[in-house]
Amino acid sequence: MERNKKGQDYSGGGNFQMESTIFIVVNSFGKGGAELSLAILAAELSKLKHRVFYIALWKEVNSYDFDWLRETGANVCILSNSRSNYLTRFIKLFKLIKQNRPVFIYSAMLNSNIISQIFSFIHSIPHAASIRNNPATYYGKTWHKKLIFSLGMVFQRNIVFISSKSKSEYLQSTYGKLLRKKRNYVLHNPIKADSRINDEFLRNKFRSIKEKLNAFLIGDSDVVIKLVIASRLVNGKGVMEMLEQSKDVFQNSRLHLHIYGTGILETKIKEYIFKEFPKKNVILMGYEKDPYKIYCNSEIFVFPSGSEGFGRAPFEALLMGSLVYCNEKVSIIDEFINDNLIWQDYSIYPNWDKALLKFSQIDPDHCVQLTKQVTNMLSPKTHATEFEKMIEFFVIDYSRKNAG
Repeated sequence: MERNKKGQDYSGGGNFQMESTIFIVVNSFGKGGAELSLAILAAELSKLKHRVFYIALWKEVNSYDFDWLRETGANVCILSNSRSNYLTRFIKLFKLIKQNRPVFIYSAMLNSNIISQIFSFIHSIPHAASIRNNPATYYGKTWHKKLIFSLGMVFQRNIVFISSKSKSEYLQSTYGKLLRKKRNYVLHNPIKADSRINDEFLRNKFRSIKEKLNAFLIGDSDVVIKLVIASRLVNGKGVMEMLEQSKDVFQNSRLHLHIYGTGILETKIKEYIFKEFPKKNVILMGYEKDPYKIYCNSEIFVFPSGSEGFGRAPFEALLMGSLVYCNEKVSIIDEFINDNLIWQDYSIYPNWDKALLKFSQIDPDHCVQLTKQVTNMLSPKTHATEFEKMIEFFVIDYSRKNAG
């Protein structure tokens, strides 16, 4: 067994999977996919008897409460009530680490990545930073974000990407030279399958979609195709752009689009819908926490975001029997599925005629098998097991470099 400079024991050869204390640190518990993905990870690690601390640096007005996560035995902590209260969260995080001596610290998002790396260095604890955004569409917008991100990368020793596509894009970006010198790992987001969904439900759903699309395409006036978007209504998510690009398409009253989500662009989007879609077939639905209510009755899920490195929502929709139409900037479904009838992507502007025609050609039974395949590959249990392997990969490397 190897020890680091402070005498902590790090076991290799699979022994790490015994009970360990793990810190997962994020900026806040805002209502994004990253926070939910990491909460699912924390819950699964708790089930595996690890002692988990899920920590937010500050509290936001609109945040997940994560009461369900506490019920799994995970420790849920918010360090300060204000984003600007730096001293409070520094002191509290320092004390938490000192008192609980985690074997590993895992962080996500820019602020938490930098702070966690600093504290891991102070306490001689291995750490990995998770990069969850698309480089070209987020960090490249302003010079100060480029600078802060670049400086942050100087601190990081271990980098975790949430898709192979994201990793490839970062390594080719401005920051590539910095990142190539780091230890890196690909760990996809976990997707929790809904217990109400089974093979029979999926098979009937895909058959219904195929029938409805074919009837729609031959002009059956009684057939309505329902599309949904589920997203935070903020810059970078592409919702407003999608509406503008598809304004003429949604003049067709047989195409209904329901948009779920809230955010700073909510009022602007609401006004645009009121002005441009008098037939009331485009509706802003507000926030809905139950994915089942969003996806189970929809035919096609639309994902216009340009800022994700993974994107939970397309996979949630797919696992509930919706076909997926997504922005190619962030589409990574091809990492899991080699059939682009069940999903499609578009570049710059969506081509709705082409998309609907291709979707009408799906094989329902094949769609069920592909969906089950993705369910298994992205299950929380599979994700937690891979996370344990990732920690062992980084921890053993860390202990060897610090043992001497």
